[in-house]
Amino acid sequence: MEIVNNILDLEKLQTDGSFPLEKERFDLCQQIEYAVSMLKAQAAKKDIDLQYKFKESSVIIEADRQQISRVLQNLLSNAIKYTPRGGNVCIESFLENGNVVVSVQDNGYGIPEDELPYVFERFRRVSKHRGIAAGTGLGLAITKALIEAHGGQISVASKEGEGSMFSFRLPLEPQPENKGSL
Repeated sequence: MEIVNNILDLEKLQTDGSFPLEKERFDLCQQIEYAVSMLKAQAAKKDIDLQYKFKESSVIIEADRQQISRVLQNLLSNAIKYTPRGGNVCIESFLENGNVVVSVQDNGYGIPEDELPYVFERFRRVSKHRGIAAGTGLGLAITKALIEAHGGQISVASKEGEGSMFSFRLPLEPQPENKGSL
């Protein structure tokens, strides 16, 4: 069912360039704690140490809670999938220049430098990782579109054999709806 929803969401974005958001005020730190709790079992199966660090105990944002949860779960799930047994995954949040920054860092397989510019493209998967974990190549494209629809930005830094860090920033003040693009 998730793949069908992902394809439908991508089609909506491609057709009219927007994504309907149901914005509300909520504590992003609580949402991160929830995402971590949802993925603890997945991490435990691989003996991965899953941690979170907050610079602030509470960060109130106005965003679509369900879609931000989707972003968090996708980034954490990917980090766990692409980290070998016994590895580490850490999610951290902090405030910077009127934005909240959230980063998910792992010490996993990493992404080859020549593939980094394409990781957010639809149906794109790192060629060396196809045998490591199942996937459709839609999750990061949707994640990027959702962050951009909230007026934010997402980036990746990675070194093959050392791990990856996906970071996104969201404005603390409500923004006019942006049109996400894929």
